[in-house]
Amino acid sequence: MASSPVSTPDFRLPLEPGTIGRGVDVGATVSAIPFESTNTVSFLFQQNGRVLIASTFLAAITFGVVALVLNPITFAVLGFLTCQLIITGNDPGIILATILPHGWVEIPVILIATAAAVRLGAVVTRLPRGKTVGQAWIEALGDTIKLAVGVVIPGLLIAAVLEAVLTSAVVSWYLGV
Repeated sequence: MASSPVSTPDFRLPLEPGTIGRGVDVGATVSAIPFESTNTVSFLFQQNGRVLIASTFLAAITFGVVALVLNPITFAVLGFLTCQLIITGNDPGIILATILPHGWVEIPVILIATAAAVRLGAVVTRLPRGKTVGQAWIEALGDTIKLAVGVVIPGLLIAAVLEAVLTSAVVSWYLGV
């Protein structure tokens, strides 16, 4: 039985300068994304909310450790991609254009939610003087809920609107679309 030829991807690192996006109509790709729709804002808000809820829940049962692992993964990926763009000689400005318009709201909100999740999980490791485990945990849960309602949810909504409207406009302007 003859074997069929298998094509393998051609990975070359570092990439040659200017090779990212070559042969791709960036304008058509970006303009086909319905950024300003209500569904986009809803999707962005729900996605960020799901990650933070999962992180908080898992932090509560892992002494806060998961929040310190799960949430920073996004920042690690962004750092890696930025480094790859710089190494290959491409313009890293696209990363700034895609992050800064909404990131100035979203990043602090994620950090606040992460800190609340860590406290919720870690409060049982060192109890405040004169409190039981249950009292300390309920107090931390209450503080987490207050932060979620007063800071995190409004911040994520603002960031989702900025990401859907402003970031798409900045990226289109940056790419000349």
